[in-house]
Amino acid sequence: FFMEQNNRIFQTLSEVAASADPTLTAEHVRAMGLDPQGDRGFLVDLLEIYGIDVMLVIDNPCCP
Repeated sequence: FFMEQNNRIFQTLSEVAASADPTLTAEHVRAMGLDPQGDRGFLVDLLEIYGIDVMLVIDNPCCP
């Protein structure tokens, strides 16, 4: 399970980073099996540690 999850996360991040619009959206995060709000800190750390150049754009549900 964990290897599959890890592969899905890094595959998605690699695809987004290589795309014409390197923006990681809430839909991407959900497709990786993660929670856009609850796992935001994890993603920020992951992007920083591995030097993955994507912009993290996740809607904030507290604000209209």
